[in-house]
Amino acid sequence: MPYTILHISDLHRSPTDPIGNDELLSSLVSDFERAATEDPPFGLPDAIVISGDLVQGVGLGEPDHEAIIRAQYEVALDLVNRLCHRFLGGDRSRIVIVPGNHDVDWNVAFSAMQPVAEADLAASPIRPRDMGPRSDVRWDWHDRTAYRIVDRARYDARLDHYRRFVAQVYDGVALRYAINSGIGYALFELDGGRIGVAAFSSCFGNDCFAFHGAIAQDSVAQAHMDLHDRGAQYDILMAVWHHSLEGPPEATDYMDVDTVYNLIGRGFRLGLHGHQHRGQVSNRYIHLPRAEPMAIVSAGSLCAGPVDLPTGVNRQYNVLEIADDCRTVRVHVREMAVGTVFAPSLRADLGGRGHTVMNIGARLSPIPPARLRADAVVVKAEELLKSGDAPGALVALRSLDLTAVSYPRTLALRAAADAQDWESVTEIATPPQTVEELVEASRALAQQGRFDDASAVLDGFSRTLDLDAAVEGDLRSFVAARKAMA
Repeated sequence: MPYTILHISDLHRSPTDPIGNDELLSSLVSDFERAATEDPPFGLPDAIVISGDLVQGVGLGEPDHEAIIRAQYEVALDLVNRLCHRFLGGDRSRIVIVPGNHDVDWNVAFSAMQPVAEADLAASPIRPRDMGPRSDVRWDWHDRTAYRIVDRARYDARLDHYRRFVAQVYDGVALRYAINSGIGYALFELDGGRIGVAAFSSCFGNDCFAFHGAIAQDSVAQAHMDLHDRGAQYDILMAVWHHSLEGPPEATDYMDVDTVYNLIGRGFRLGLHGHQHRGQVSNRYIHLPRAEPMAIVSAGSLCAGPVDLPTGVNRQYNVLEIADDCRTVRVHVREMAVGTVFAPSLRADLGGRGHTVMNIGARLSPIPPARLRADAVVVKAEELLKSGDAPGALVALRSLDLTAVSYPRTLALRAAADAQDWESVTEIATPPQTVEELVEASRALAQQGRFDDASAVLDGFSRTLDLDAAVEGDLRSFVAARKAMA
């Protein structure tokens, strides 16, 4: 079965938005119900990814901007909570969220700036490269005034409303990776640990005068090392951000594609974003020396009004189905076709269909991730056994397949015996597949007072497994002695 992700973006939530949460939820629920009868069909989501612009935001100089943004985030939180309850059974650990440019409080950003004196400006003219995401200099075309960011702590607070929203979403949720609001990314696990997700803020240096998308310089490397150094082995690495990778020549509100190439080079194979208000799929490659791909998927805006939508595009969302081998992903683009009813987006750039299949490519490691994960469990169990925690080792090993003869099965049998958990010994070693398992099974059955079963397992497997006659005699004596003591 594929792993299904509901990918939504650009919610632009506001109490005054023309489409409310009730109508949005109803539209999504009815569309998923119809999708079960389509060709190809898709099922309910296993996870939800929201790639930015949760609220509409507030313009520069807006009176009482704090109260307005708080009210917008209340609407956004209501929608996210209801989506989670409806589609994920309330499990918020399966929600991934990143901020967008509309989540930036322009008024807070502006309060951290001061005008640059004309004399200073004349002595050192501002060039375009001086106004990048890592610069303190900004230019206001409206007033033809240069500004400088003078209070970095205040400037960083421009995303505090978003951070409070994230804290509310994940309050009380057990996550493998704790969320640190002071860095430019958050890490998640999906699909039982098979999918590792790096959720980036592409709003580094984004404010009321600087519209570019950018991920902080070291965030990609730091996120990669966090995933790498914690020993997690994923079938696929996925990245999420907000800004698009291209735009018209006069625009500046997109992200440098080199960031994507950096992600590809570190093993990320699927990228999700929003911002451009239209669904789009594409592949990017680098050659090191073999071609290493990333499937990049943009979601249209779920809630934007007509003014904010591109020509010929309605409200949209995506459904992604990641194949079980994590080598392909089927992307379904859904679009409001009549009123607020969603249907397949039959667009020319999708080949006239509402879906397309994209190659993700093999993981960098030649060793299958499932094997790497199993090896990590075995190492952990060995450490627990050495420390005397046999029950803990048994719990860890039960996450693996113990049905066939293998080292994890042998180790689990040892852990169960050390813990004197005779029921687990019987469960693991019955039917016995080796002489050692026959010995453990017969002894464990006798320990439980199941003397007839112990004799039966010896009768049934002693000859098949070529049990030494002396050992068989000792085991039958042990069973008889336990029975006499009962």
